[in-house]
Amino acid sequence: MNFQNKHFLFDFDGVLSKSPDTLFEAWSFAFRRVGGVNIEKCEYFLLEGIGVQKTVGILGEKYNVKPSDYSTIIRLKNDYFRKNYSFTLYEGVSEILTKVRTNGSKTALVTGADKHRILQSVPKDFINHFDVVVTSDDIVNTKPDPEPYIKAAGLLGVEPADCVVLENAPLGIQAAKAAGMFVIAFKSTLSDSYLSDADLILESIIDLLDIIKTDMQEI
Repeated sequence: MNFQNKHFLFDFDGVLSKSPDTLFEAWSFAFRRVGGVNIEKCEYFLLEGIGVQKTVGILGEKYNVKPSDYSTIIRLKNDYFRKNYSFTLYEGVSEILTKVRTNGSKTALVTGADKHRILQSVPKDFINHFDVVVTSDDIVNTKPDPEPYIKAAGLLGVEPADCVVLENAPLGIQAAKAAGMFVIAFKSTLSDSYLSDADLILESIIDLLDIIKTDMQEI
């Protein structure tokens, strides 16, 4: 894979931001408080990217939580996350963003989070690293549907085949592959066995930095 003349589409949670554990804690808190149930970390991470409404619906149905309680669960989850999340990037993120943009690549942030959470928890100067931001509010079909990544490529004015997607979740990987894009997966939340559909699997985003630093040459 040659990264010259490629454009980079980044998932947020688990790729750029060290937020997955806090998100899991928030969902766990909400489901314990309302439904008296303990959700499992792996089952939550396997749903990452699907969006808040579908997440609460799938977990709620599994644990026999009343649909009338879903809005309360979401509110408690959001409150917990807002109070406990501190914006923290993985090592190497800032350098990678600077490098690819300096090289002339376009960048997009493509997240299953809603626009309110991104605007509330992510500093504006970080958002400015991206030419395009696509949240769950900007699409009809969430990951694993390819719509989020196809929309991002369209807004960037580039072909899907010229895009490199950075993901950590199986649903995001499926979405990007269905969009016809090259996918790099990071093991920030799940092991290799869950990420096997990706074209390249790395331990974390810092491992991509050495590749980027070689002037975007072939892997």
